[in-house]
Amino acid sequence: MIILLINTIAGVLFTSCLIFFRKSFYRLVLRSVNLLDAVLSRSGNEEERQRLLLSNFVKTISSYYKFSFFFGLALFVGILPIILQYKFLGVYLTISFFESFQFIIPFSVGSTLPFLVFNQFSPKKDYSELSILIHRMMMDNLNFAQFWFSVEKFLFIRKRSRLEKDFVVVSGLARCGTTALTNILYQTKEFHALTYRNVPGLMSPVLWKLLNFSSKKRQERSHGDGIMIDTNSVEALDEFFWKSTLKDEYISDEQLTEHEVSDQHHLDYLKYQSLIRSSKNAMSTYLTKNNNFMLRYKSIRKMNSEFKVILMFRDPVDHALSLQNQHRKHGYLQEQDPFILEYMNWLGHHEFGSGQKSFRFPGLQKISSYEKDSLNFWMEQWVNYYNYVRQFLNDDNIILMDYIDFLSEPHAAVKSIEEHLNMIFSKGHVRQFINRQREMEEAVDPVLAEKAYSIFAELQERKIKLRKAV
Repeated sequence: MIILLINTIAGVLFTSCLIFFRKSFYRLVLRSVNLLDAVLSRSGNEEERQRLLLSNFVKTISSYYKFSFFFGLALFVGILPIILQYKFLGVYLTISFFESFQFIIPFSVGSTLPFLVFNQFSPKKDYSELSILIHRMMMDNLNFAQFWFSVEKFLFIRKRSRLEKDFVVVSGLARCGTTALTNILYQTKEFHALTYRNVPGLMSPVLWKLLNFSSKKRQERSHGDGIMIDTNSVEALDEFFWKSTLKDEYISDEQLTEHEVSDQHHLDYLKYQSLIRSSKNAMSTYLTKNNNFMLRYKSIRKMNSEFKVILMFRDPVDHALSLQNQHRKHGYLQEQDPFILEYMNWLGHHEFGSGQKSFRFPGLQKISSYEKDSLNFWMEQWVNYYNYVRQFLNDDNIILMDYIDFLSEPHAAVKSIEEHLNMIFSKGHVRQFINRQREMEEAVDPVLAEKAYSIFAELQERKIKLRKAV
């Protein structure tokens, strides 16, 4: 009986040490993927690549030795009780002993107990440590992500296959109803789109779909705006394609910059869309929500006259108040859980929070003089964004949608979009939304307000006219 107890204790000690030193294993895995990412890199000159490769090689070797030391220490602690059996109980530590049930069963039971205890008493979060590790592997290494995209193109894209140039983008400054509208359109079954099920394997949508069996309980998203999400919900996810393709070249410490897209990048984008399309819905149209899309709209439009953009807008002050509120809310959430900031940065979500970055359009050279916590900062963001997009409003393939129209008459809004897209949507439940008005805590700069409402008046004149749903 005492031998069984000692072998159980050996299992408990061994696994407990592994759990305690687990982060050394995580670091080794991440460093190894970082090294592979450096090997795959084609950015910069040869000297820069060699320097990056050497740096990651040294870090990987260092992590390997640290992990080996801690694993050896765990092994020693686990073996110690077994050695004591030999010294004090006269048990011979032969191969037959380690193959016997009196060792295997109690050691296995002992090894399992720490995992059960650790799982029971660990803080419950949306993402487990293993999930975070996989996210960092797949999304924090842009060359590694592109490698998987290359694999999928080779496996699943035929050279002579026709690529659809017609797709639909829902865009606008954040907090103007883009998520709600995108989800309603997706529910018509006429579109294919990225969903949370594609995360973190965003650049390998086919293979990851075969491997990912996880599910996400339906819950309200972190914005606290009443929008419920689960694994099959659509979200702004395809910005990661542009981040990995362009290697974050358009992203600086403070700003997101308007940029050019090459013919090859546009072609790859169409191939990416085709990978997301399900074989069950081969005639569907690609749908995405992307609040950064106007940064590359001009460039893509030169190569593609077929895609449509549903551009949403909102009353300037109401919009600025909502952005200010989300900036404060997400800043707090990111302070409590830094992984939220990592996650948003990977996806190119720089709309608000600690990772907020402003759009830098042509002619806008200066950084805002307002504090990001002030209402005037967000009013300025509104003016800069919608003043820039005004130049595209004569494009027949841009559908301008008023946030209030969408909220008050969602059926009519969807019907109008259906007609403009020349599509037939299946009838589905479209709930009416509530506009949550917020009180102003500070005065708005009158010059900013005048500019904003001048632009707003023009947007109102050019917006889509609602068609009453029958």
